[in-house]
Amino acid sequence: MRLQSVLGVLWMAVYGFCAISRLWVLLHPSFFTHALYYCVAWAFCLLHLMGAVAGFFLLHGARWARSLVVCISILIVLATIMALSAVGALPTVYYAGGAFAAVSLVSMYVSAIVKLAA
Repeated sequence: MRLQSVLGVLWMAVYGFCAISRLWVLLHPSFFTHALYYCVAWAFCLLHLMGAVAGFFLLHGARWARSLVVCISILIVLATIMALSAVGALPTVYYAGGAFAAVSLVSMYVSAIVKLAA
């Protein structure tokens, strides 16, 4: 339960910041030279927003939030890999978010294994 609270706070902070920064960029579409970049930014913004909301419910101890965080982690890691292959170089925020999602995914998996073994 303690890991769940810590991950909830971290998810709210990290992905809340990422979602707000993506929204700011999306409100200024002159940054985008191609429609593909704009679509990728929208996809990441929605994933980060869902991550922040899932972190809020994870902090409050909802059991279903763990599985939602795992699903969003997988989606963020896959979206980072796909955007990297489609666009090329990405801003550092995308890499940091993908790495944090991968670490969260592993820690949730390990905590589930430990809980089953106990």
